Amino acid sequence: MQVRVELFGALRRAHHTPSQSLDVPQGCTVRDVLDRLAFSASEQRHLSIFVNEASATPDTILHEDARIKILLPVGGGRQSGLRADRNVDLMMLPQNKAKLPV
Repeated sequence: MQVRVELFGALRRAHHTPSQSLDVPQGCTVRDVLDRLAFSASEQRHLSIFVNEASATPDTILHEDARIKILLPVGGGRQSGLRADRNVDLMMLPQNKAKLPV
């Protein structure tokens, strides 16, 4: 089945593409797509994911023609109360990730 993946912000730059269609097996989850795109489990914890405009989790089951939007939330302003392990270092995002398959 076909799904459409759209990346935003730093993720778009890291993957060198804004969006691509992927051929995935029936019953595929968002996590399967994230794994295919080489996102580590650590990176996956920090992503905001939407499927067909609704908030989703990595365990969300995908259906034909699903539109998956993946972004890395950007923080700013007051830093009190934030734990260091909850922040993502953009420099740790792999810069040599392969382009999404066409």
